[in-house]
Amino acid sequence: MRVLIDTNIVLDFLLQREPFSQDAELLFQAIDVGEVVGYVTATTLTDIFYISRRHTRSIEQARQAVSETLTVMMICPVDRPVMELLGHEMVFPTFVFRIRQYYFAQVGEEEIPLERHYWLMLNQSVFSS
Repeated sequence: MRVLIDTNIVLDFLLQREPFSQDAELLFQAIDVGEVVGYVTATTLTDIFYISRRHTRSIEQARQAVSETLTVMMICPVDRPVMELLGHEMVFPTFVFRIRQYYFAQVGEEEIPLERHYWLMLNQSVFSS
């Protein structure tokens, strides 16, 4: 299963943010054993760095958070052509969803976007057995 993972789920795992860290841990375990292929958008990496640095007050820990993400996730590029193509839809959350749809259409895959509330529901039905 290929899933595009919301930044908050990655941060819940990396920063052990309660009450969501245990659910995020299950997702990362599924990625680790190959049950799930995790994707994040390129902009997620800058968000992870900024929020991790602010949360930990450590540039080194923020770098480590980005490094861990790069180790386990595939990156969906958000470059100039994507921005220009989708620029007329720059309304959140529509714009974010369109980036996701665009990327997966380019690689010929269906995507499952995992926002935190969707992950909690999916987690209960798929990975809790």
